[in-house]
Amino acid sequence: MRKVAIGLCAIGLMNASAMAGLVTFAPVAQDVHVDAVGPAAILTMDLTLGAQGVVTTISGADVVIGSNDTPFSFAYSDAFLAAMTGVSPIGPNNGIYAYDVLVGGSNTTTGAGTSLSLGRVTVDTTLLPEGTYHIGVDTNNPLDGFSGIFRGLPGQPFVSESLSGGGTFSVVPEPATLSLLGLGLLGFIRRRSAA
Repeated sequence: MRKVAIGLCAIGLMNASAMAGLVTFAPVAQDVHVDAVGPAAILTMDLTLGAQGVVTTISGADVVIGSNDTPFSFAYSDAFLAAMTGVSPIGPNNGIYAYDVLVGGSNTTTGAGTSLSLGRVTVDTTLLPEGTYHIGVDTNNPLDGFSGIFRGLPGQPFVSESLSGGGTFSVVPEPATLSLLGLGLLGFIRRRSAA
C-alpha cells in the first residue's frame, strides 16, 4: 500500500511596486492511501487568497491554477461565491500548464477584506505512480503573468497584486510495503547464495 504525503509551499514574490499577493494551499487530509478506492484515494487542498501590499480589500481576482504533473478539478468556495457579485465559469485547459483552470470573479461595490477563500482543488491519486506532484499559481511562469487580486471600488484608485503559491504532495510506499519488499529481497539473496 502507498501513502500520499503532503508538503506545502506558499511563496510571496517582490515586484517593483509592491509585494505580491499570496495563494495559500492547505490540505484537508494529511495522508491518503492511494491503493484504496473511493474517498480514501482523493486528495483535497483548500486555496485562500491573501493581500500582502497595496490591495487593502479584495474586490476581484483572476487566477490560473495549474500543474504539469497531475490532472485535478476545482470548485469555488461558498465564501468566494458570496463575496463576488460576478463569478467566472471555471475555464479548463488554457494551455498555460499541462492541466490548468482559469477562475475568478469581481464585486464592484464592496471588498472582501485582505483574505478570501477561493475554493478547493481535488486530485484523484488512485492511478498516480510514486513521485512528487505540484499544483500552483505562478506569475513567474511566462505564460501565466496575470494571476492576481485587485481592488476596483468606486472612488478609489484601481490597484492590483500578482499572485503566487502552491502545494506539493508525494506518492510514497507505506513502511509496511517497504518492509515486505526488503524481506523478499533478503530471501532472494539468501536463496541465490545457497545455490
